[in-house]
Amino acid sequence: MMLFTSSNKLKLENIQEEVVEIQKSYIEILETSKNQEELLNSLKGLKSRLPLIKEEIKTVLYKFDRISDMMHLIDVMIADYYELDIEIDLYELNGMEKDLFAINDEYGKFNGLKTEIDALNKEMADKINEF
Repeated sequence: MMLFTSSNKLKLENIQEEVVEIQKSYIEILETSKNQEELLNSLKGLKSRLPLIKEEIKTVLYKFDRISDMMHLIDVMIADYYELDIEIDLYELNGMEKDLFAINDEYGKFNGLKTEIDALNKEMADKINEF
């Protein structure tokens, strides 16, 4: 499971960088566009990338949902071990808990990024509709 969160860390960073660049470009377009047609075309171009980024995030979140099912099974397994009074290696248990927390943390970051993209998309759509 740690491999899962490690592989997504780079993806998260790349998506965050792309969203930041889109936000910077959005502000720059609003400040520097000379005419309305240029402004609209530039905004539409920027806005067209947001649904693709959101799809990437939704794909990752879907994988997190599958991992969440696995996490539930691990939780049940740990409870079963305790109920049956079977010893669990402390190292193993700590590793599982660490994996669960890392996955939960990554899931929250991707959800937050999805919310940020939705807000940016709405802001751009509103700006486009003004014209």
